[in-house]
Amino acid sequence: MHFEKVELWEGREDVYLQTYLAEFDPLLPAPEQELPAIIVCPGGAYMFFSQKGEGDAVAMNFAAAGYQVFMLKYTTGSDCGGRPGQYPTQLLDFGKAIMIIRENAKKWHVDVGRMGICGFSAGAHLCATLATRWQEPTLSEYFKVEPETFRPAFAILGYPLTDYVFQEEYNATQPANPMLQMSNQFYFGTLHPTEEQLKDQSPMLHVTENTPPIFLAHASNDTMVPVEHSLRMATALREKGRPFELHIFRYGEHGFNVGTDILKSEYRIDCYKACHEWINLALKWALQIICPETQEHDVTAAELMGDGAFATPPESFDGGFEMP
Repeated sequence: MHFEKVELWEGREDVYLQTYLAEFDPLLPAPEQELPAIIVCPGGAYMFFSQKGEGDAVAMNFAAAGYQVFMLKYTTGSDCGGRPGQYPTQLLDFGKAIMIIRENAKKWHVDVGRMGICGFSAGAHLCATLATRWQEPTLSEYFKVEPETFRPAFAILGYPLTDYVFQEEYNATQPANPMLQMSNQFYFGTLHPTEEQLKDQSPMLHVTENTPPIFLAHASNDTMVPVEHSLRMATALREKGRPFELHIFRYGEHGFNVGTDILKSEYRIDCYKACHEWINLALKWALQIICPETQEHDVTAAELMGDGAFATPPESFDGGFEMP
C-alpha cells in the first residue's frame, strides 16, 4: 500500500490529501486496472480534525474492500490560529482535492467515474454540501472547469448535520455546549449566524434531482447532533425521488466512527457496538451504485417461477395434498 501526503495549496501544510493506495506488482500477469475511489472526511466540528477514529480506521476499511482511498484534511479552526476558516474555504479544499485526484487518476489507478465521498459529523456536513451543491458555480467558477467535475458517484454520511436551523433550535433546549458555539464561529465567522445563513448551509434544503445516491447512518441516542438530521435528509431525498438508504442504530451516541472503542481505550469485547455494521451495509450499498449489475430489484412472480413454469396449474393439482 502506498501512503503519501499531498498538499492541496502551496504554503499550507495543514490542508492535504492522505493516500491509502493499492499498488500493483509489475511481475504479476494481471493487468493494472482502475479502481473505485473514495474520499474520507473526518469530523471535528470544524474546530479540529478527528483523524484517528474517523480517518485512518475508516480509510483502511475501504482500502481492504478494494477502493483507492484518500483522506481529506480540510481547513479547521485549529489550523487558523483561532481565526475563522469560514465557508466556502472547506468546500474549496474539497474541490481542490478532487481536481488533484483527477489529475493523478492514471498514476493512482483511479476510476474517477466511480469516486464517492464519505464523511462524519462536520465532515458529513461537508460531504452533504458537496453532494447537494456540486452543480452550483462556487466550485466550477473558482477552478474554471465544468460543474460535473465535482459530482460524486455517491455519498456516505455518518451522523451528519444537515439542518442548521433545526440544530440551533435544538441547542436552545440543551445545556450550553461551547464546542457547538465555537463551531459556528469557525464555519460561519460568527457565534450567531442569521437564519438566512443557517438555511443556506443546510444541505437538506438543497437536495435536487442532481443529488447523487446517499447512505445515512445515525445513532438514535445521539444527543449532540440528533438523529432528526438524518431523518430530515432522508425525507428531502424521498421528496425529490433520489436514491438513499437510512440506518438508525439504537446505540452509538455521537462519533461512533467504526463502532468500537479500540481506538479510545484498551480493547474490550463489550465495546463492539452494533453500529459497527454500518461499514458492511455501506460497502454493499455502494457496490450497487458503482457496479449496477449487482443491484437488487423486486422479483416478479414470473421471474420467481421461471419461464413458463406453473403458468397454469398441473391437471393433477387441485390445491390440496393427498395423504398416503
